[in-house]
Amino acid sequence: MTKLVKIQTTKEKKQEMLADLSGQVKSVVVRNKAAKMQKVDCLEIVVKEFDKEIEKMSHLEPKPQLKEQGLVYVA
Repeated sequence: MTKLVKIQTTKEKKQEMLADLSGQVKSVVVRNKAAKMQKVDCLEIVVKEFDKEIEKMSHLEPKPQLKEQGLVYVA
């Protein structure tokens, strides 16, 4: 092989490697974004469920009595 062919081959290999690494970086970015969105979705669900529980509570009703290990909580 001539020196020019070796240089061109090396350059092509580097370009292929760069393209592969670029694809890997994009893949990681996409996965990280998806993970963040999943966390946000999960938190939104928790907030909605918590809001429903709060709505079920009434300030006019007496608090339930808790009986655990012989202890009684009375409001």
